[in-house]
This record gives sequence, structure tokens and C-alpha cells, in this order.
Amino acid sequence: MYRGHPINLIYFAEETPGFYSVLDGQQRLRTICDFVKDSAFAVDLDGESYIYDQVEVNDKMHARFMDYAILVCFCEEGSGDDYMMWFKIINKGAAELTNQEVRNALCDGPWVASAKTYFSSTTAGQTILCNDLLDGQRKRQQHLERILRWRLGTKDDREILTYMQCKRNRENAEDLWDYYLQVHTWVASLFNVASAQRKKKSDASRLRTIMGQPNWGMRYANYREQQYDTEHTHARAQEMLDYPELKKKGQIYQYILEGERNPQILEPRFFDEETRETVWQQQGKLCAYQIQPLHDFACIDPQEDEMPWEDAQADHIEPWVKGGVP
Repeated sequence: MYRGHPINLIYFAEETPGFYSVLDGQQRLRTICDFVKDSAFAVDLDGESYIYDQVEVNDKMHARFMDYAILVCFCEEGSGDDYMMWFKIINKGAAELTNQEVRNALCDGPWVASAKTYFSSTTAGQTILCNDLLDGQRKRQQHLERILRWRLGTKDDREILTYMQCKRNRENAEDLWDYYLQVHTWVASLFNVASAQRKKKSDASRLRTIMGQPNWGMRYANYREQQYDTEHTHARAQEMLDYPELKKKGQIYQYILEGERNPQILEPRFFDEETRETVWQQQGKLCAYQIQPLHDFACIDPQEDEMPWEDAQADHIEPWVKGGVP
């Protein structure tokens, strides 16, 4: 500005008719404002360090700043989606930003600054607690994105951006952190989900590899009002991890929360046709209960007739899907 050189275009986005927020160029504007408004902010001009009060005394130097024309583009009548698209296009020459990093830039203010202290900073206690339930890269704002999705019950960019725009001028995001703590307390009471920082690394890695990282926000919203035997939920989840016949062990938490009524979500493996054929032949084409009746169960066909192939079923004596144990 002092030398009359052009600075990059600054973009404003219309939020409501006649009211605008900075879409791109925030750092440039802040630097200018800090120099003009903050008497302690110094810049180097022609080898000398100046603060604005010194420049103001020199009318010629003062005019070189105050008469400088800044080129501004106003983006009007756009939606949140439009603003995110424009921001990404404007900055496509720079490092690629995550969606949440873009939202943070569009909604910069005290609320975002506060939210980042809870869900982006490397403060030990908060990081450890967040790692228990949240996946993704904390420094790339993915923890903040996850908790916003949980809180709002949606992944929709438009809804998340609108929520942040409504919050942007609030002093803090303590309510968002309180929400996370509520979810964390509820989950910890039911299951052992501590991260590698809070338990043996090998155990934590095994648990994450097998179970993945569920959307605990959705489960909290759906099941928090239900009563559970916490000793049972802890023990049951650990027990089921060792069941070799479950294809989708990542659904164990959901299965337990639902009251263990829908084992199909776990996709338990059933005996294949080759095994079924082998067992049928080994049993002389008879039902197992024809060979060895149980005291409380009689075969539907007490005669020693061959069981038709189409009626032969292969499963555990008490099927797992009906509560049996492997």
C-alpha cells in the first residue's frame, strides 16, 4: 500500500441485504486495521520502523496509506453452498482446505475461536477426551466438524454453515463442549472406548480396528433415555469381540443398544452349502434329534426316515440368531 503496489482482491459475501462478511482477504484487512488502530503495531518503511501515529504526522506518508484504493468484490444473493464454492475457487492455488476449515474462515469470530480451543487445540486433556470418540485429524478441524454433525444431526454443509453463522458473534462455544462431555459420559458408562492415550496401545488399536469409530452422536440422540445394565453392556461388548462368526463387529455397540433384538445387523456367518451337505451325509441323512433326542425337545418326525435335503438345516444346536452360544 505504501509503495502503491496492488494487493490481492478482497471478497465480501452478502449475509442479509446490506450486510456483508469477509469471504476472503481477512488477514489483509486485519493487518491494515491493526496498523491504523493499534498504536503498538509497527511496520518497516524504507528501512525505518513506523507506527501509525508517526506516519500520521507526516502528511505525505499518511496520504499514501489513507488514499490507497482497495479493490473489493461483493458476492451477493448467494447461499452458504455458493460461498463455500467461491471460497474454494478463490483459494484453489493454495493448500487444499477441508470443508470445516472453509466454514471456519467464512464464520470467523469469537465463537469459532472458542470452538477451536476445545476441538482443534492440542491441549492434552481435551485432546485425550476427544480422541476417545472422534476420528479424523484434529488440526485439520475434523474433530470440530464431527461434533457439529452430531449436534445438528446432519452432514449437510448448508445447515452446518447456517448454524455457525448464527453463532459467530457469541463469546464462546462452551455449550458445544458441554454437549460433547454429555455424550462422552454416556458412552463411557456403557462401553470401554478409551483411546490409546488412556489404555494399552495394542488393546486400543485392536478395538478401533475391529469396531471402527461409530457416530456416537446419533446413538446418544436415539438411546440416551433408555436404561441399561452397565455391567452387562461392558462385559457383553468385550465378549462379542471374540465371536469369530460375526462379520460386522462394528455393529456390536448398536446391537447391544437395541436390546440384542436384531442379530442380522452383525451378519453372523452361517454354514455354507458344502458343510451342510457333509453333515447331512455324516448323519445318515437324519435329523440330529432323530439320532439323539433331547429331554425337552422331540423331532417333528420321530420315525427314522431320511430327512429330505430341502428340509435339512445346518446351525449350532441352539442357533446363534436365537440366543445360542457359538
